[in-house]
This record gives sequence, C-alpha cells and structure tokens, in this order.
Amino acid sequence: MSTNEGGRLSHDGQRDEARRERDEARRERDERKVERDDARSERDEAAAHLEHSRAEVDVLREAEELRELFIGVLAHDLSNPLSAIFSTADVMLRRGNLPEIEYKATARIASSASRALRMIDQLLDFTRSRLGGGLPIRPVMTDLARISRATIDELQSTHPASIFAVEVNGTCTGSWDPDRLAQLVDNVVANAIEHGDPDAPVRVRVGEDNGDVVLQVANQGQPIPAELLPAVFEAFRRRSGSQPSRGLGLGLFISRQIVQAHGGSIHVESPAAGRITTVTIRLPRVRR
Repeated sequence: MSTNEGGRLSHDGQRDEARRERDEARRERDERKVERDDARSERDEAAAHLEHSRAEVDVLREAEELRELFIGVLAHDLSNPLSAIFSTADVMLRRGNLPEIEYKATARIASSASRALRMIDQLLDFTRSRLGGGLPIRPVMTDLARISRATIDELQSTHPASIFAVEVNGTCTGSWDPDRLAQLVDNVVANAIEHGDPDAPVRVRVGEDNGDVVLQVANQGQPIPAELLPAVFEAFRRRSGSQPSRGLGLGLFISRQIVQAHGGSIHVESPAAGRITTVTIRLPRVRR
C-alpha cells in the first residue's frame, strides 16, 4: 500500500469516527428531548389532576355547607310548633284531673315532643359548630355539682324507672357556661340511660382532681366494641346491635364540642370484661 492510500484510509476512518460521534450526540439530544417532553407531560397531567381534585373538593365543601345550612334552617323552623305541642301537653299534665287513658296519651305526647326538641337542639348546635367555628359559651361562676343534681332530677321525671347514684366530693365550681354544662350532663347521662342495663344504676361522680373538676358518668351494660371507640364522639355515629341508638348520634359529638369550648377533655372507657362504660370529663376551673 502506498503512502497516499494509507493517508486516505486514515482520513476516511477519522471522518467515520466523527460521524459516529455526531450521530451519538444527536441520539443523546433526542433522548434528552424525549425525557423533557415526558416530564413536561407528566407535570401537565399532575397539574390537571390537582386542579380537578381541587374543583371536586370545592364542590363537596359547598354541598356540605348547604346541607348543614339546610339542617339548621329546618331545625329552627320545626322548633316552634314542637315547643307549642310540648308546652300544651305539659300544661295539661300539670293541671291533672285527666282520665287515666288521656293522661297516658298526653304523657306520651309530652315525652315524644321533648325528645324531638332535644334532637332539634342538637341539630342546631351541630350547625353552629360546623359553620360558626365552634359552640359559643358565656362563662360565669358555676357549680357543676348543683347543675348535675338539677339535671338528673329532670331526667328522673322523664325516666322514672331509672336509678341514679350521685356522689360529690369537694368544691366543684368554675368559670363555665351553666346552660352548656346542663346540656353536657343531660347528653352524657341520657346516653348512659339509653345504653345501660335498666336494672343497674347510672353512677355520676363530680369532684376535684389536681385543681380541675372531673365529671364521671358510668353505666353497666353492653360494652362499646373496641373498633367503635375512636369514633364514638363523631357526628351522626349511632350504636347498632342489641341496643341501637334511637337519636341522631349527635349527643356525644355536642358533648365534646361543649367540653372543648371550655378548654377541657372528654374520653370514654368501655372494657369488655367489666361491662362498665365510663365517660370522664375534665374541666379546668378557668379556661387556659
């Protein structure tokens, strides 16, 4: 091979190598472009999905607010006629001199109207708590022991077969809303009556503990299943099984709202072994 032929082959080899390098560089650029396009497409899809999810959340939130507003308006409009029914039946019972059949019928009317009014109050409180940022309270110096006794006396009149055991220890006063505390005691004790054994007493203890005031309500009966305990204070949670709830499932939800508005805590224990369900409420004497 001559020198010229060798030089030409060497030059051709260099051109081929340069061409391969250019082709390789072009492929790398194309691959990077494809990767950028894929990443851009993924970002666009994720952004579109996020926007769609936000729109769905907005629609659901608006529907939820409208539903709660409807519940509030409906409950408010129903309260007046039901109050009239209850008041009329109560007056007739207080006057007396009713034949036995009419007395029993009037008593059933008063009891049913009272229960319906309690449900309406719970619905209104539920709406206030969800739309208004919590339940409003008007704290003044209040005696929880006195409120507990008065509330239990009222419940005794509507549940004459129920047995109550009340224990008070120490000074049980604090800066609380008396109407809300009466509602709290009524909700928790009524829940104990509903789910407790009818022949066993509902035990109510009020006392001092480390500077706070503690209210405990205990009933003997079918324990709450362990899987339901975490959700027992949620709205519209009704117990099923052998002792299903007759109400709306708002009593304990409203109770927690009242306790939280006062800066306190509430929890429930229901061990299967002892068949005793205990609701414990701890209230600071002054909201911290």
